[in-house]
Formats: sequence, structure tokens, C-alpha cells
Amino acid sequence: MPEFITGIICALLFRAGAFNRRRDDVAAIVAGAFTMAALIATSTASTGSFAAIGFVALITTCAVNDGLVQRALSCRPLVLLGNASYALYILQIPVRKWSQ
Repeated sequence: MPEFITGIICALLFRAGAFNRRRDDVAAIVAGAFTMAALIATSTASTGSFAAIGFVALITTCAVNDGLVQRALSCRPLVLLGNASYALYILQIPVRKWSQ
């Protein structure tokens, strides 16, 4: 639940224009590295929430980034993969309930 609330607050701030667009690839790379380190270093659910901080920072920096990271993540195969993975994510609960 804290991750969900953090995401909502971040989205509201983004829509309100609290984040400036910039060419800051370093911030996105640092946020990604922090997220990966938090995921690798934590093995329990209670400490795994540190990765949520990294995910919020990563999503925010990628959303406002106009640099190389934004261009790399917006290439056609990655966008297609993101759409497909989201569709599978949305369908997982109905398929799981249907298969029981």
C-alpha cells in the first residue's frame, strides 16, 4: 500500500508540473542503479520496500528526461514489450480465477 500511495502522489506532482523537463541522463542512471542495488541487496519483504524509493525515482526521472535514456526507452520494440507486459499483468488475475 505505501508504494501505491507514493505512486499516486508522484503522479499528481507530475501532472501539476512539479518536475521540470531536462536532459539529465545521470539522474535516471543513478535511480536505476539504486533500484537494482536495493533489489539485489534485500531479500525479505520488509526491507524490499527500499526498492520502491528507487522505482519512484526511476519512473520520475524517466518521465521528465529528454535525453538519451528517454530515446532508448521509447524505441519501438521496448514500447511494444511494455504494452504486452502490461496486458499480461492486467489479465493475470482473471485468468488465475478462471483456471481454478
